[in-house]
Amino acid sequence: MPQRVRPRHCDAQAMVYAGRYHEFCEDAFLDWLEHAGLPYAALRALPPGVDLVISEARYSYRRPARLDDELLVAVTAERTSESALTARFEIRRGDDLMAAASISYVAVHSGRRSPLPAVLRDMVPAAAPDPGRLLEALHNAQAALYGDGDDAGVRRLLDPEIVWRVPGHNQIAGTYRGVDEVIAYMLRRRELANATFRMHRLEVMAGPSHFAALTDGAAERDGVRHSWSTVGLYRARNGRILECSLIPLDPGAFDAAWR
Repeated sequence: MPQRVRPRHCDAQAMVYAGRYHEFCEDAFLDWLEHAGLPYAALRALPPGVDLVISEARYSYRRPARLDDELLVAVTAERTSESALTARFEIRRGDDLMAAASISYVAVHSGRRSPLPAVLRDMVPAAAPDPGRLLEALHNAQAALYGDGDDAGVRRLLDPEIVWRVPGHNQIAGTYRGVDEVIAYMLRRRELANATFRMHRLEVMAGPSHFAALTDGAAERDGVRHSWSTVGLYRARNGRILECSLIPLDPGAFDAAWR
C-alpha cells in the first residue's frame, strides 16, 4: 500500500517519528482487508460481530524515512490461531527496507476473546514450498521459457512485486520490476541466444525465505559458444520469488556472452 511522508509524520529533523510507522501499518492493514474484499465494517457485521484488537506489536527499524519519501507498505498474513491473526509488515522506499513489523490481532466480542472468523483464517497463504523445490520449479519453468518461449510457468512463480537485478555492461544488464518486465528480460535472453541458452543448477544454500544458488549457464551466439557461472541471491514471499540478484563469478565472461 503506498504512503507518502507528510510533515505531520516527521520530527524536527524531517525524519519520520518512530511511532508513525505504526500508523502506516494500521492504515495498510485496513487497506489490505478492503483489497481482500473484507472492509472493516463488513468484518464487524459478520456474526457474532467482532473487532480486531492489537495484542502485540514488534518493530525493527533499519533506516530513517524522510519528508516527501514515497513508501510502500507490504502486508502478509503469517499465521492464525483460534482467535488471533499475526501479520507481517515491510515498509520500503524503493528497494530499501526502512522498517519491518509483526503485529498480532485478537478477535474480540463484547469485551471477550472470540473465534477468528473463517474468512480471516483463509487469508493465511498455504505453506510455501521449501526453497530447494521452489528454485527447482523456477529453473524448470525458465527452461521451458528459454527453450519453447512458454512463459506461463515462470509467471506463476513470480511475486507481483518481483525485482530482478542483472549486473554488468551488456545487453541484458539492468533492474527489472514487476512480472511483465522480468518476463520481457528473459524473452530477450532467449532472443539474443536464438533459443540456445541453457542453465545447470549446481548447489543451493537456503534459509526460510532467502537462498542462494550456484548455476552454470551456456549459450551460442554468432557461432561462438559462451559459458559462465553465476550465484543467484533470491528472496521468496508466500511461495513465490520476490527478489533475485545475479552475481557472475567471472564478470568478463558474463559480459562477453551477452554483449
